[in-house]
Amino acid sequence: MMEAYAISIGTVNQQRALIQLEERPIIKSCAIFDCLKKDENTWVRSDDYLDRKLQMSLTHTVCPACLAHHYPALLEQEADFNLRIR
Repeated sequence: MMEAYAISIGTVNQQRALIQLEERPIIKSCAIFDCLKKDENTWVRSDDYLDRKLQMSLTHTVCPACLAHHYPALLEQEADFNLRIR
């Protein structure tokens, strides 16, 4: 009896999550060119879109995980630099 109750609550939660997803706008993003799909045939640069729609500016950086994976020497240089400053 308890298992059936747990399953029905899980199903209700899943249905709520799906409804929330359907209500949220989804923006398609090109992973290679850093562009967003504006409509069926139009792609715009991410920074232009954010500036126009949200009055926000976009800057670029590298997250710590990508820095460690792609540029480990830079990460080591930064660590050495921080140790010397202290």
